[in-house]
Parts: sequence; structure tokens; C-alpha cells
Amino acid sequence: MPRTVRIAAAQVGAVHRTDNRQNTLKRLTRLLDQAGEKGAQVVPFPECTFTTFFPRYLFTDEAELESFFELDWMIDICIGFAEATAEGDHYNACIYYHAKSRSVLSKYRKVYLPGDVEPFPEPNAVNQLEKRYFRPGNLGFKAFRVPDLTHNTPENGEPIFGMMICNDRRWAEAWRCLGLQGVEVVLVGFNTPGFAPQMWGASPDTSPQVAREEAIFHHKLVMQAHSYANACFSISAARCGLDDGKYDLVGGSTIVGPDGRIIAESKTEEDEVIVADCDLDRCIPGKSRTFDFARHRRTEHYGILTSQTGVMKPARISVSGVVHDNIDFTLGGRQNYDLQSVSGCTGTKQIRILLCNPNATPLMTSACLEMLKPTLPIDVTVTGFTAPEPAPSAIEGSFDNIMSAAAAAHCPIVRLAPNRYSIDGGKAAKVILGHHNAMDKSKPYHPFGQPDEYNLFSEPSISVHAQVRRPLTQLCWQTNLLSYKPFVDSCNKILLHRLEEYARNGKALNVRELIQYYAFDVIGEITVGSRFGSMEDGGDKSGVVEAIDEGMTYTAIIGLIPE
Repeated sequence: MPRTVRIAAAQVGAVHRTDNRQNTLKRLTRLLDQAGEKGAQVVPFPECTFTTFFPRYLFTDEAELESFFELDWMIDICIGFAEATAEGDHYNACIYYHAKSRSVLSKYRKVYLPGDVEPFPEPNAVNQLEKRYFRPGNLGFKAFRVPDLTHNTPENGEPIFGMMICNDRRWAEAWRCLGLQGVEVVLVGFNTPGFAPQMWGASPDTSPQVAREEAIFHHKLVMQAHSYANACFSISAARCGLDDGKYDLVGGSTIVGPDGRIIAESKTEEDEVIVADCDLDRCIPGKSRTFDFARHRRTEHYGILTSQTGVMKPARISVSGVVHDNIDFTLGGRQNYDLQSVSGCTGTKQIRILLCNPNATPLMTSACLEMLKPTLPIDVTVTGFTAPEPAPSAIEGSFDNIMSAAAAAHCPIVRLAPNRYSIDGGKAAKVILGHHNAMDKSKPYHPFGQPDEYNLFSEPSISVHAQVRRPLTQLCWQTNLLSYKPFVDSCNKILLHRLEEYARNGKALNVRELIQYYAFDVIGEITVGSRFGSMEDGGDKSGVVEAIDEGMTYTAIIGLIPE
């Protein structure tokens, strides 16, 4: 006897922000009646079924925002809603409600939240602010058994279902998690805009018709491809139409078989029910042959899937000739340079530091390493890099390549400057850039000036930063920057002379002070055409460094600039 389940997808047309909630519920009930008349046993509804897709709006009225969340819904059968937990957390959620037992068999919370926290600066842009209103789901991708649907066999038992919401369907990991639990039917509710170029990273000049066709194509592509790759049925229910008279949502509700073919799909962009008989035994060929995971998967090669979040590209082989395999640097056909390393006692967990000498003075690099060697703590390794001749101009335009090459083999994090790092390695990037670490990513606090003083350097929005920066771009053109080179070179010569003098005489060197003197001498050369003379004298000749240090110490503690 076949294990057949008649499943419907309830597509819901436009729902406006001002619509009465009871009227929307009556529409859903009518769709259930239509599905029942066609003999459907399971009816999934779309994402956030009961309301307009409110995360497209930026709400400033907390009372209005809270009205979109409910503590619990007990609506038949599988339906999406905005959930507010007793702890005060908000999730984009859905439940599977079992009619015969009058109980919720399973709940799912959307994992892959798309979009942004802040709205786009363009007033007419379509926003996707799910990251503002919801937390990422914390229930995982759990398959579950559904009783009383069809004839059960000793081999297979009750049908195995799984749920996703909208953007989850685009991620292969979500499907494979369910596939590894033997899922036979995946229910997906979704709201997909027909035209949202800013959200997709596309050109605003894209044709709305072309964008719409592409959105539907991508929707069907992922439903068909992942149904095939996991040998399961998938049922997707869309919210569609023109919400609030201007927000276009595509339709495309589908029922897809385990061979990836569409069995049924919606014909309109209004309230509509589609139905298909799903013989779950059709999943067996794919699960037992092509996608027999137990026989064919090779998990030893998939470690990167869980150890790395963002993209970490292979180290570059640049036009400058940086060779990454042996960490030799050939710049512009010049000499190769191997990296030297010194270590403390060998341990199980290494701390690796990259010492960069931007000048062509290998003796100085070696001297620094030798000086460090007896003082290194256990499990610390310092690797030295010396720039090739003629330094420092030899590494101009190749700095990123050099850093990524050196870091790839020796150090996952290289500190280039305050709050600026070169990162190579998935774990290192996750520590620095991850969403859920202790690093503060909020707007910077200014210890002086007017409250919330705006400046270009602290602008957190990339698009706004680019817009404001555009008129100033010519100030950073290479020709303007190169005009400063003679001033910097003259100070470099003095700095090198002082460093070599310290090296020859074996004198103790306070690098922190010397670099400060160097910086102020460069500033003096560029701005007033005269150095302060601190490097030559080996001291704070004009008292500038001391004055700034005292003032900034006071400012950092008190929050005001001393008069």
C-alpha cells in the first residue's frame, strides 16, 4: 500500500498594514475550507501569515511594533507568525499543529535572517529589517514524525517532516541537516519581494520585470535543486501581491517532488490553494542510491563548513610577484626574502607574532629577533620580515599581499595599526568580526566635542560613508599622496640613521617614543615645511608629545578637553 499524503499549499495575497486582523483570519479560514474540500491533509501557510510583512518598516512607535507579536498561536496546520517569548525575545517562527491530537508537534524559528539592522538611506528603497526585529532561530533544523496521515510500514514508520522559513530555503546546510534525518516533506512559508535592488546588491536601474522574473527563477531553483539533492518533497506557500499598495511580493507557491520536478504551482498572485498527492515511497530511490548519505558522504573533507563562517580566499599571488607557497617575496623581479623565526619553549598552543621591518635592513631585523629570543614566554613565536631594496618604496602597492602571505603561514592576526588588522584564518576572522562576540560594534563614543558629533571617520553606514566621501576623493588620489613622499623620505633617512646608531652602539631603544618623534617630524615637514627636531635630539624638543599626552590622558578620564 502506498504511503500517500495529500498536501496543499495555501498562498495568501496582499495583506496591508492597516488590515483588520480578524478579516485576515477569515481569509485564511476560507483557504483551509478550500483545501479541505480538495481532501488535503496538510496545509502550510506563508511566513508571517497574519500581518503585512512588517520587517520592511522602521517602527518608532513601540506600541505598534509590539502589536505584531503574539505569545502563541494554535492555528491549523503549519503556519508562520512573529513570536514573542516570555523572556522578551522575538523570533520569526512557525508551528506544525496536529489537528487530531490538538497539539503542536513542532516549532521552528528562522535561522537565516536576511537584510540589515538599519534602513537604507535612500527614501524609496525596499528595506529588509529582520535583523532589527528578530533574533536568529535557536531551535536548529529538526525533523519530526507526523502520525495519522497515511499507512505506515514497519520499514519507514510515520512520515518525516521538516520546516523552514523563506530565506532558509536558499541555504544548502539547512536542507542537508533535514536530509540527514531522513526528511520526506519540507514545508516552507515565504515572502519574497519582486523588486528590491538595494537589498539584493543590484543596480537600482534594474528592470522591475526582469528583477521579478529572476526572483521567481531563484525561488524555484532552490526548491527544485534541494528537493532533488535530499530526495524529498517540498511544499512552498507564498505571501504575494502588492502589500500596502506599493510593496510587490512574488507568488510561485510550488509542490516539488523528490526528483526535483514541479508537481503543482500557483497560477495567480492572490489567495489560492494548490494540492498534490505525495507518495512518500517516491523518496526511496534517491535516498537509497544517488543520495545514500551513509555510503557516499565524506565528512572528513567538510570541516571547513563548521570551522569557518565567512569567505577566506586563498592567499593571493599578485602582479607584484608575491609567492605564497614558500613565503618568499619577489617584488618587481627583485631579490627573494625568507622569513626568520625565533621561539620560546615549544608548547601545544602557539602565539605567533609577525615583526615587520618596512626598511631594507636585515641586520636590524636579525638583531631584534636575537634580542627578543631570550625574553620570549613559553609558546610565543616571533617571525621577522625585512622589506627588499629599495625600501620602503619596494612594498608600495603590495602591502596587503605581503601581509596576507606572511599571515597565511605564520600568524592569523597581524596588527597593522590601532583598530586595523590583517586577518587570515576562519577562526581569527570569527573572533574579530563575528556577530556574537564581546567586541563593541556600536557607533563610536566621542570623549570630546559636542554630543554625537558627526564626522566622516565614525560614520557606520558604508553607503552613507561613500556618499559623503565622494567629493573628498581627489584629496586621496595617488598624485596628491605622492606629493608628500619627499617629506616622508627625508624623515625616514633620519629615523634609519638613528636606528643604526642605536644598533651599533648597543644602546637601549625606546621605540614608542622614537616613533612618536618621527610622526611629529613628518607632520611638521608636511604642514609647515620644518621638522620639530625631536629625532635628531633624541628627545621631545618642543614638548609637543608631552603636552598632547597629558591632555589626552585627562580627556580620556574626564571626557572634556582641558582649556
